[in-house]
Amino acid sequence: MKKRITKPMLLLFALITALIIVPQVKAQSRSGSIILNPTDDACIWMEHPDNNYGAGSYLRTRNRYGHPEHPTYWEINSLIKFDLTSVPPGASIVSAKLYLYYYDCIFHNCTGRNLSCWRITSDWDEGTVTWNTQPSCTSVVTSYSAVPSAYGWMDWDVTSDVQAFIDAERTNYGWEIKDTTYWGDYNVPGTDFRAKEYGDYIPYLEIHIEQAPSITQWGLIALLIIMAGIATWVVLKRRRVVTA
Repeated sequence: MKKRITKPMLLLFALITALIIVPQVKAQSRSGSIILNPTDDACIWMEHPDNNYGAGSYLRTRNRYGHPEHPTYWEINSLIKFDLTSVPPGASIVSAKLYLYYYDCIFHNCTGRNLSCWRITSDWDEGTVTWNTQPSCTSVVTSYSAVPSAYGWMDWDVTSDVQAFIDAERTNYGWEIKDTTYWGDYNVPGTDFRAKEYGDYIPYLEIHIEQAPSITQWGLIALLIIMAGIATWVVLKRRRVVTA
């Protein structure tokens, strides 16, 4: 006596089929990377508080504290901003890193200086920003990156900030790079990076995403499940007709 195939068994078969198909569909649609160049970058000088340096071909960071006999106005910071509209809404940010090309160090050796990255919290424009009009920043540093012994790319982990931008929990105004490590002597070192105006080795933001299936993809998944169920039902029905 042949065992009769019931509807629950048919549904179980469809579910097993879906469990095999769904990961394959998601694997093809969830991962990817996006590389963005900045829309704005500029450095701001404490020593020249009303000057705008948005058109310059380099970015610089420098600690403010020189020798105690001299005023502490040496600070220079770099601002950078990216357009994130190409990142799909709802994307899960696996990683996001800000890259700047380190190409020179003025005065002393910059090797090992820990440069900090801060999320900017108010709007700014590279064509008008100065030290006196600089945007505000969060009080908590996003990440650090130590200056290498040889010229080359430096990177800062900005994953949490980019996720907050995509989730609309924070407004995207970019980041500020600072040298907050106390110097306290003559010839305060400055770390120089290529700006977007230089043309080569320009800053970039690399984002790796994991995106949930879209409505169209979910529709495809549902369709595959239904088709598997129908195909199974047709096969079983034909078998019953043959054996009757």
